[in-house]
Amino acid sequence: MKKIIFCLSFFAAINLFAQQTEGTIYFTESVKLDIDLPEGQEHLRAMIPATSDKTKALYFTSTQSMYKDIDGADGNTEINHESEGTEMQINIVSSSADNKLLKDFESNELIDQRDFLGKKFLINGEIEPIEWKITGQQKNILDFVCQEATCSKDDKVVTAWFTPTIPVSNGPDSFGQLPGMILAVSMDEGKRTITATKVDFEPIDKEILTKPKKGKKISKEAFQKIQEEKLKEMGGESGTTVIRMEIDDRG
Repeated sequence: MKKIIFCLSFFAAINLFAQQTEGTIYFTESVKLDIDLPEGQEHLRAMIPATSDKTKALYFTSTQSMYKDIDGADGNTEINHESEGTEMQINIVSSSADNKLLKDFESNELIDQRDFLGKKFLINGEIEPIEWKITGQQKNILDFVCQEATCSKDDKVVTAWFTPTIPVSNGPDSFGQLPGMILAVSMDEGKRTITATKVDFEPIDKEILTKPKKGKKISKEAFQKIQEEKLKEMGGESGTTVIRMEIDDRG
């Protein structure tokens, strides 16, 4: 009798391990809004949110993943305020709900579908290597024991927390390549963070992993150049969020 119980427990453990290589992880992307107000307009700060937040999901298997906004999610925020002859308008333009990032580990392919200021782009490339350093620090995220790893990206330190309990070398956005799933990322001294809020090991609809096809095909370098030029015109950038502020003092 004891032997039968042992066998059942053994096969249950194998089944649980298999399930943890497929599922959906929900993340909150948060960008701190550090906006310099003109002298004399400091009282308007209470009208400005501290962060711009967006909910995204990572649909993953052991060989592919799709990172995208939750259907219907809108990260754009418009704030209008008028007081004592001063009119303030702030447009916070976040990523479109049509943005998708597909990773295919067998072909080392990365396909990034972007909607930038109303125009769609399709960026095809390879999954670029990341030189992580595992620090040995640990903490719990959603009851998963996670380990800390750091790397340098664009001359800024990136900190990630990954869990070997989910044995897939992946993570949100373009992050991955650690011995386990990344559940949290902090960039630019915490100005931009990505944090897991829920993990679901239910099998996913494989149609979600269909390669994105919308948009003008363009190289990563050409897209970055377009971004830089448009962001200069609009007056500012914070992470992946564009902030445009107009203050009209009619006094």
